[in-house]
Amino acid sequence: MNATVWLAGGAFEALGNTERTSGVWHPVGARVRLVANGEVGALVAGTCRASDHEIGRVAGLVAQGRTSAITTLDGSYWMAVTDAGRRRTVVAGDLAETRAVYTADTERGPVWATDAARLAAQLGRGPDLRLLAAQVAVRSAGHWPHRSVWEGIERVPGGHALVLEHGAARTVDVRPRPDGRTMEEGAEEVGAALWAAAQAHARGAGEQVSADLSGGLDSSTAVLAAAGVARVVAVSYGGPLADRVDTELAVRVAQYAGVEHHISPGGPDTAHFLRWPNALPPAPAMPVSSYALDADYLRSARGISPLHLTGHGGDVVLESSTAAWTALVQAGQRKRARAAVTALARRVNEAP
Repeated sequence: MNATVWLAGGAFEALGNTERTSGVWHPVGARVRLVANGEVGALVAGTCRASDHEIGRVAGLVAQGRTSAITTLDGSYWMAVTDAGRRRTVVAGDLAETRAVYTADTERGPVWATDAARLAAQLGRGPDLRLLAAQVAVRSAGHWPHRSVWEGIERVPGGHALVLEHGAARTVDVRPRPDGRTMEEGAEEVGAALWAAAQAHARGAGEQVSADLSGGLDSSTAVLAAAGVARVVAVSYGGPLADRVDTELAVRVAQYAGVEHHISPGGPDTAHFLRWPNALPPAPAMPVSSYALDADYLRSARGISPLHLTGHGGDVVLESSTAAWTALVQAGQRKRARAAVTALARRVNEAP
């Protein structure tokens, strides 16, 4: 991801070294794509492998009210569709919220940006200390999907788009609807999509690409897929915080795939929370805790390719959030929620 790219709009006040394209502010020289057709313009930033024709087609659908089309293109990107005739703007990141969008109300109307800290600085908003304390207490941010860690700045949850019209902002659910298939029936399609995405990213990187290889399922899958289309330089953490079996598996996967493999020895300087990131994330996140460890093993990946494949996040998805249990209760499945809470409590030796 290009960390220098950010987008903003609405009542956002332009700062130095910025320019406006189709009603959207961004840094001067940022890599953005504009596709315009009459009064409808689509600005895209991030990794989008769609053609201008495909982007224009999707922008037309969004302008017609089919908002869910905004996330259907190949890649991980932000898109802002501006319809001058209807005086409406639709903004969205990806379904996983890797490309996040934030919004706030001001006296001059709603404002939005892809960088929460930048938006907070402009509006003079500080951290929401009560929310941060609550997140620490329940070990999850999933209970408050619309809240950011900044006071008065809302988060557009993953799978939602922000619609600005008539001087107001609202979120719209753009997640794909269930089609009746079971998990087993959909597994093959998910696997094929994951494989295709990893290979598309690897091809886009050029002749070679760097990648994490922890020895786990997620990073190993990415490395094996990428190795089929590009030269892979894999990096692993092998220090005291690594699982010995995982490191052995990483070596075996690298040998099987025939990729260059670097294992960092780690050491006392890789402990959690030992160093603060040089580039701050848009909101406090777990990568902050492992920054020192990441900086240690990722050293061998520097300068290899413009992007880095990673398996980070897979375990987070599998572990889910305690908010899932709240959702079960809200859906009337109290017995199922109670069983899930009790099972986890037993694993961590706590009271349900």
